[in-house]
Amino acid sequence: MHIEVEKINPALSNELSIVACIVEDSLVADQKMSDNSHNPNYVHRDIHRGNLNNTPFGKTLTQADLLNGKYYINYSFVVPNQLDGNYNADNMHILIYVYDKTTYEVYQVIKQTIL
Repeated sequence: MHIEVEKINPALSNELSIVACIVEDSLVADQKMSDNSHNPNYVHRDIHRGNLNNTPFGKTLTQADLLNGKYYINYSFVVPNQLDGNYNADNMHILIYVYDKTTYEVYQVIKQTIL
């Protein structure tokens, strides 16, 4: 996966970080309910399956990532095992966001389907 980040406001001086998470949606599985019963057909939404940075707060964008005014980040990953029935790549996407490491303000979010 190839990501380009362009800082549109040059006045931003705090460090920026990028986070890329694998998220699965619409997983039907058992769910314990608040009354202690179980719903075997509960639809779980937006399940975090992993982080491509392998850190919870992402990768700090550095001068080494900067070329011609844009930050370029490349990822390579393997979609989780489809054979055990626990994952469904057809319902997965990558959620990518850039945020200010000082204020934690999120500047941009992109949802990318896994092809």
